[in-house]
Amino acid sequence: KNKKENSMDLKLYLCLIVLEKESLTNLPKYSIDFLDKYSSDYLCIIPTLSENDYFGIKSNFENFLIDINFSIPSKDEARLFLLQTYINYILDESLEPIELLTFIRNNILLDSDWHNISLKYTYDYINFEVLYGLYWSYFDTLDYFERKPDEISNQDLQIEKILHNIFDECRSFMNNFDELKNAKNC
Repeated sequence: KNKKENSMDLKLYLCLIVLEKESLTNLPKYSIDFLDKYSSDYLCIIPTLSENDYFGIKSNFENFLIDINFSIPSKDEARLFLLQTYINYILDESLEPIELLTFIRNNILLDSDWHNISLKYTYDYINFEVLYGLYWSYFDTLDYFERKPDEISNQDLQIEKILHNIFDECRSFMNNFDELKNAKNC
């Protein structure tokens, strides 16, 4: 039987494939991680395949997903799932927040059309406008203090305030995430 907490690893990998941030040809080496979590003859075949056997990997992976009743997300579903996952990493303090926000910007936001359908502010379509603004405030603050070295003593305090606001906004974003997913039909 599948463990719900472990299905995220597979879903994360699948979302990265859907968004072309990961290659299906890498599945033979990653599939070993799934062997103790899922039972499928197709999954057992994948680690034995060469990464050059794209069609073998693809066919067995698709059959594996059918075996475990796992559907392939749409691009928007994949983006929202990755957004949720990486915001949770920030909240868990698993990774540095600016690094994660940079990853989100470069690999999720910029690849979407969400900036084109903003209502008033960039990425307000997905309730991400405040986090996006805080992300840029961080870099603006670094830039300001680089140009004003005589005021450098204030830099740590300003950066700390921005990072605190990022954590607060991440909590707010996650508190409203289910509503966002439902509004976007994902």
